[in-house]
Amino acid sequence: MPSGCLPTMCGHTLPASRNASALRAGPRTFRTASARKKYVEAITRADIDEYKIKRSTEPSEHRKRPVTPRTINFEVSTLRTFFYYLINERGLPMANPCAHFKLLKDEKKRAQRRPSVYTQEELDKLFAACDDFEKAFFATFLLTGIRKRELYFLTWRDVDLKRATIRVTGEGKDGFSPKDYEESVSFPSRRISFYS
Repeated sequence: MPSGCLPTMCGHTLPASRNASALRAGPRTFRTASARKKYVEAITRADIDEYKIKRSTEPSEHRKRPVTPRTINFEVSTLRTFFYYLINERGLPMANPCAHFKLLKDEKKRAQRRPSVYTQEELDKLFAACDDFEKAFFATFLLTGIRKRELYFLTWRDVDLKRATIRVTGEGKDGFSPKDYEESVSFPSRRISFYS
């Protein structure tokens, strides 16, 4: 890697920015990860993909957890800017290996997204098209909020029609263990007809 490129690029980023250290860390981190490459022009898309995989297994500098997809996406975005700088400002004859990188998905962020909500009209159409078993199946999802895997492992021993509750338990169910904080789930007693 040309010796003057990294300091110039780091100086080119906004030093007053609160992300300045992260912007400087991206190229330095990549330089360490791609130490086997002698020239920056030799870096390919495969190297960038390898970098993303390697970074996702490394511990975070500040916390004792793996580096998050958001951080890796930011670093690759910084690298993309770095390569465009080399191509446009320094005239390096190469294609940007980060030009069309695919963002890593953040599962925590995905979990925080709000789920789709069906209208009453959509639910009426769904239940009108169902047989009795399907009505009980979908009504259980709708009325209890239990997860697909919990419903898959549900047995009649887990259902108490008198108390209108469903026990979510892993007792005697190989390959299944529910969330620790869930023991029983209530459903409206007027809907018991779905289960009779």
